[in-house]
Amino acid sequence: MRNNQPVTQREYVLSEETVLISRSDLKGNVTYANPTFVEVSGYSRDELIGAPHNLLRHPDMPEAAYADFWKTIQAGETWQGVVKNRRKNGDHYWVHATVAPLRDGERIVGYTSVRRKAAGQAVALAEKIYAEIREKGKSRHYALAHGTLRRKGLTGILSRFQFTSLKAKLTSMVVVSLLLLCFSGGLGVYAVMVSGERLETLNQSGLSDVSSLQHIERYIGQTVETLEPVVRSPRRADLEAVNTDIDQYTNAMQTLWADYYVDDAVNVETAQAFDSALTTWTTGVQASLVAIEEGNGFAAFEAFNDVVVPTTDSLREINSALVEQVRTDAEALVTQAQSARQQLLIA
Repeated sequence: MRNNQPVTQREYVLSEETVLISRSDLKGNVTYANPTFVEVSGYSRDELIGAPHNLLRHPDMPEAAYADFWKTIQAGETWQGVVKNRRKNGDHYWVHATVAPLRDGERIVGYTSVRRKAAGQAVALAEKIYAEIREKGKSRHYALAHGTLRRKGLTGILSRFQFTSLKAKLTSMVVVSLLLLCFSGGLGVYAVMVSGERLETLNQSGLSDVSSLQHIERYIGQTVETLEPVVRSPRRADLEAVNTDIDQYTNAMQTLWADYYVDDAVNVETAQAFDSALTTWTTGVQASLVAIEEGNGFAAFEAFNDVVVPTTDSLREINSALVEQVRTDAEALVTQAQSARQQLLIA
């Protein structure tokens, strides 16, 4: 594994607003880097473009992390994890990186990386586990999967178990009712009331998810409507106002999506497809804006028409599928809850 030197162990602290974007070809050579990425790396744009991405690799990152990284993205999946990168002068910075395949139809033609400042708690855990993996070849308590550090064993299973799920709550209710059979009359009525309240909560949760997805689609549309005229006629545009509006739309959209995706939806194939497409779309929007600011109208037009427009159509289709999926799941859970409540009432 490449061992970049020197290393100072001085941290270059990123701001919360920093977004580092880059693209690479199938061999990992950098083909695009946004200005912020260039500035943070400490290298010049000429030094970065065409260079292997492992130019930024920090010696403290274990080989196993990059093995997991390449295994994930070469399988056409998205990799998300905490990474310690090295600057040209030997300093380092921590990021939470999202790397997704860049596709031309069904063919993977490269990779897109979007990085933000990593949370302090995530950095502390990663630093500890990465050191253990470097020294011993693997961690005793954690495993790497698609960039995520997952706890092994029973503790890990319990930590991922959703104790607040509807199924867990209904199961607990039945067990308590059986144990307190001598009070079945009063507790039976109470159990029916609690089940009804939970049913109402479930309906509200489903409506909230649908509302979030609809707002996300609206923000995507507003972003495209704001960006398109600027791409067509950049000289007539107020770039400062355009950047402000688009930042507002994309930040609101990313917040809504993060709240939605952090739940069980992260394991749903449709949600994973939307998350990957959203990353590609965001990269295309940022690339268009950067090209406009640099006076490269052709690059802006190319990024908008080749990435933003087709990905917008895909996002709208997947969003509709997600809304229908939420409604279907909510209806199924409502039916199950109603059936369980009826059985308790009969008992």
